[in-house]
Amino acid sequence: MDLELIKMHSDILSSKDYFNSMRHIIKLVIGDCSRKDGHNMHENILIKSNLNKIWIDRAYEEASAILGFCFIEEVATEYEEPIAPKYVITKLRKAFNEPNLLMSENDNDRQNYYINTEQYLDSFLKIIKLGHPEFKYKFINHDEYIMIGGYGLFSKHFHI
Repeated sequence: MDLELIKMHSDILSSKDYFNSMRHIIKLVIGDCSRKDGHNMHENILIKSNLNKIWIDRAYEEASAILGFCFIEEVATEYEEPIAPKYVITKLRKAFNEPNLLMSENDNDRQNYYINTEQYLDSFLKIIKLGHPEFKYKFINHDEYIMIGGYGLFSKHFHI
């Protein structure tokens, strides 16, 4: 790549206008879609964002360094165990300035907290914002889809 093109690309990415535009559609996959263990239980959430996948990944890495842990490696990692460790919740409460995050009656006695899909997604998006304060998003109605046929393409016996 020549130096002028690199400088132009760098100028575009550093401009405020680039991060003000909500031009990226991102599919967030919550759960297991690995198909390795047969569970394949997941939910897809679509957002329109001012950051693309690369910037979201970078923001996540930055926030993980700030928090001192990797959220996706610490929270709800085992099948049918929607658990967040107490130290994770404590750090998230402080980072988000939300002292009541996942608060319960027996808060002082708990070592783990139960977390649902909405709380997990909300925490993940706040983590991205922590790593990139200019992060903006809005949810996209993913109920709108077009069936285009092709059922016969998914055969166990015939592959091109």
